[in-house]
Amino acid sequence: QGVALLEVAGPQGELQIPHPAGVELRWLHRNGQPPGTTDLLAEAFLKLPTPPPQSTVIAHGERSAAKAISRIVAGWGLDKKRVHVSSYWTLRTRSR
Repeated sequence: QGVALLEVAGPQGELQIPHPAGVELRWLHRNGQPPGTTDLLAEAFLKLPTPPPQSTVIAHGERSAAKAISRIVAGWGLDKKRVHVSSYWTLRTRSR
């Protein structure tokens, strides 16, 4: 059982993903915003109820989103061995 939060550009980015019964897919649409520039994932994590202590959290995303999710999950008091949050890319802005 669980929830998968998936950030995509919009409804056209939603895919048919095979998933176990009891896992809810929640699509988060950026609606024209570039990847890595929204707080959609962190806001969605904040709306989740505090999970039971035996829960597992796996989250991967842009660096600032991963840091925000780490702070939220830390407040849940889960066993650190059951939490894996990492960034697999970092938004870079070009200075002129």
